[in-house]
Amino acid sequence: MKSVQEPIAVRKVFPAMGTVHTLAVEGEQAVVAAEQIKERIQTMDQVWSVFREDSEIAAMNRGEYITASEDTLRILKESVRISKETEGAFDITAGPLTMIWRQAMNDERVPDPREISEALRHTGANSARIIGNRVKLKRGRSVGLGGIAKGYALDRALELVKDAGTENAVLNLGGTIGVTGRPVEIGIRNPFDPNGEPMGTLLLDNRCAVTSGSYERFARIGGRTFHHIIDPRTGYPSDAGLVSVTLVGRNATVLDAFATAAFVLGPFLALPFLKRYGIEAIFIKADGKVLKTEGLSDTFQLRENMHTA
Repeated sequence: MKSVQEPIAVRKVFPAMGTVHTLAVEGEQAVVAAEQIKERIQTMDQVWSVFREDSEIAAMNRGEYITASEDTLRILKESVRISKETEGAFDITAGPLTMIWRQAMNDERVPDPREISEALRHTGANSARIIGNRVKLKRGRSVGLGGIAKGYALDRALELVKDAGTENAVLNLGGTIGVTGRPVEIGIRNPFDPNGEPMGTLLLDNRCAVTSGSYERFARIGGRTFHHIIDPRTGYPSDAGLVSVTLVGRNATVLDAFATAAFVLGPFLALPFLKRYGIEAIFIKADGKVLKTEGLSDTFQLRENMHTA
């Protein structure tokens, strides 16, 4: 009797984009696909890193007119489009605001309103001038792609998986997760558990999942809690009453950017544009209530000690 050959399974772990990426790929071309994904992501990291003087983003932030690579051009255009669609709730030029709050939290103080007002003058979706593949930022502006880069990278990685014809893959880019082939159950972190235990499970089937939460970086100042997710429209930490947002859909680039925007806007303002894109959502409120969209009724299960609304 002819033996049945087990599919080739490859697991690859590597650092990029300030986090750790884990690839699990099955199929005849699994080795090739995993290596291609690693190389593609590391190349994007080099091109976009604000810490490398030779990166395209660093050159833009120095005020230089650059000839953008295809990936840089695509992600910049998508970032501008999403910023306009979310009315500024997502903004890749909000880095100066983040830096002000990071320093203030380290100093255990609230930033001076004048600092925030000055930073707000140098943010906005129309910060970049794009002509063909040539890009230049307005004077005093800077961009950082941390809020969308992993989603974009995941979309390109899933394209490589598809092109290789692999059967099953689970790609975890620092918590931005994509699944093809066999459905996979993933845990959704409980933001109130200091040990990071899951508050429920989500069955992911040929889709992606992205989470944005305020539980990783925060500070108590003057009896108030301030977190690191800044509303680019006001310059202050968002106050929509959320501690976590998880979005589920097929376009990881949009999910990544929208996760931040949805956290800033809150459930009811975010739901209309999420619905337009066919995106499902799990919102965890500061009072512990969990809101989920109807499309996740059969695939998302809470633990018994959690409650939904």
